[in-house]
Amino acid sequence: MEAGPAFHNGQVIPLMSESLNYAEGDTAKEKQDCELIAFKRLAKRLKAEFRKLKIMVLSDGLYPDGPIMELCKKNKWRFMIVLQNKSLRSVWDEYAGLKKPLPENCHIQKQGGGKQRFQWVNDIYHHYDSDKKKTVLHVVREFTRNNLPSKGLNPDIPFR
Repeated sequence: MEAGPAFHNGQVIPLMSESLNYAEGDTAKEKQDCELIAFKRLAKRLKAEFRKLKIMVLSDGLYPDGPIMELCKKNKWRFMIVLQNKSLRSVWDEYAGLKKPLPENCHIQKQGGGKQRFQWVNDIYHHYDSDKKKTVLHVVREFTRNNLPSKGLNPDIPFR
């Protein structure tokens, strides 16, 4: 697992690493270390070394997890996590129910030889830890001509 600055062209320069380590797991239960636990160790080291640095965590779909988001908020870090279609089903359901067919909730931009379209809904509550805790999420969904859904997009906002 790597932490480092990410640039607009996608290049990342490694700054700090955290390896998965069997000894860091629960050896009594023969449970191996995992990326979520390694993230917590890396976050602790990052916070200790770079207390005042403004950090934004960019991560893949493994991390849409209440405690990980809580840790980022506790450290005053922003985060952007890929939310797979099957992850956090209640968040996707609320997104589908709340997305507003308003132009200000849509953005289209040129990307390479094609176009990207983004739609979003702000202030979706994600409940976790048996509904004892919650965090507020802002969900952005990207569409390209190749992945347009058969329903759900506002037909009044053309994909040009």
